[in-house]
Amino acid sequence: MRSSPIAVLDADTAVVNICRSIAGQKFWRGGVRAVFALTSHPCWHMMMAYDSSQTPPSRLTDATIDAVRAALRAYLSNSESSAVLQGALLSMASEARAKSMLPEQLLVVLKDLWNGLPEVRATSDTQEQTRLMQRVVTMCIKEYYSA
Repeated sequence: MRSSPIAVLDADTAVVNICRSIAGQKFWRGGVRAVFALTSHPCWHMMMAYDSSQTPPSRLTDATIDAVRAALRAYLSNSESSAVLQGALLSMASEARAKSMLPEQLLVVLKDLWNGLPEVRATSDTQEQTRLMQRVVTMCIKEYYSA
């Protein structure tokens, strides 16, 4: 016998079902009633969000990482000239697509590179830093989908 009160979730007889039946059930979503087809047996579906992080990304080559890092440094010193950076981002995006990396995984790598640069950490103007980073991210996305 337990000496402390038992919460509902701690009770031995509590059964929690995180599935939903779609056989013959009516669900309300956004004011529209959806009626699912009746079947002879209940059909249960697990409610899970898609997690793209389950497949670990393939690692980009060190040469690609070094080329993008150098191009980012050059871009930070002269943001008017983006040709070198675009070439490096195109190479990185092509390699990422060849290794089946998702675009969000590529952006994580890019932002890690960006935030690791001493020039970025030393910048006192955070608005300028954010504006430049947004331009770099936009260029990377364009190169990923054009590769």
